[in-house]
Amino acid sequence: MWVSLSLQIQRRIEDATAAWVGSLLMCQPTLSVQLLETLLLAMAFGVILPASTRFFSKVFRTRPWYDHTAGIFREMMEKGMGIEMTDEMIEKAMGQNIPIMSQHLLGGILCLPAIFGLGVPRAAALALARHGALVELGWELQDTAERLYERCCTPNGHVTQPNGLFFFLMMHHAMQWALVIPMNLYYSELSGYHELIFLLEGASGSAALIGFYGFTLDISKKKELLQMIVLNAMGFVIMVYSRFVHYWWSLFKCLSHFYAEGAMVVLAVGFVCGVVLMPFVAFSFIPQQWKKLVKFIQMYRERDDGRCDSDEFPRLLASEKPDVASRKSAGKAHVE
Repeated sequence: MWVSLSLQIQRRIEDATAAWVGSLLMCQPTLSVQLLETLLLAMAFGVILPASTRFFSKVFRTRPWYDHTAGIFREMMEKGMGIEMTDEMIEKAMGQNIPIMSQHLLGGILCLPAIFGLGVPRAAALALARHGALVELGWELQDTAERLYERCCTPNGHVTQPNGLFFFLMMHHAMQWALVIPMNLYYSELSGYHELIFLLEGASGSAALIGFYGFTLDISKKKELLQMIVLNAMGFVIMVYSRFVHYWWSLFKCLSHFYAEGAMVVLAVGFVCGVVLMPFVAFSFIPQQWKKLVKFIQMYRERDDGRCDSDEFPRLLASEKPDVASRKSAGKAHVE
């Protein structure tokens, strides 16, 4: 009797586990599944991202371009977010770049079957798109928790996690925090939703990785200066298209659907997040990309005209520890 009862309990546990695993794999549009997957992703990122950040920070510090690239990062982030970046913050931000942008790319790639088909059954494609949205939300949950802990529980928290940074992140995260789970529950079949996930995650991930590689180039060398121009042009086109061209059409498709259904609360939240807050983030960085592109093109033309001596540019890759003046000069050349 007891053996039979224990077998029945074991079988029920196995069936329940299999049902939950199946629900998670299909990212079933129920509140319990959405919340559980978000929590699991946040926990996974809580293990992966800090470890990978420390790894890349350690690796980057040994590279000859580190001081040069750190100077560019400092000015770019200070101008974009309006805060003062310490050396500790810069080191961490550079270490986070590849892990976070890879996470963005993953979320965007998961939406491709829903956008283009690619021979994937429609139910599976929609499930992948829901996964893609939750990948971003899970990271944001982990990132916010880590920053709050650092702000409240470390001696220099007010310096490394200033109010200005939290304000900027609030602008950036508002759309995902407010809309991802409701969209996954009720509107995950909308084409505009799939496009927005891809544009906001995949495009930003690819553009940021391209830009980061560009920051490591030595612009005293003509070939690498040309690479810089090409890479900056690619990043600029990607961001303009994903934030100022296709973005508005995809957003309109979602907002018009909410209006047609009479979902006025979702419409209002979508309007505030999509029309006001998310473009605020784009306007913080895209003008800088354009200024950098124009600056590099001008430098290349001056090099061809013989009006610019190569010695005016710091040969930063030839030294493990370039001097501070060279670093600041290189940073201004990239950012202005």
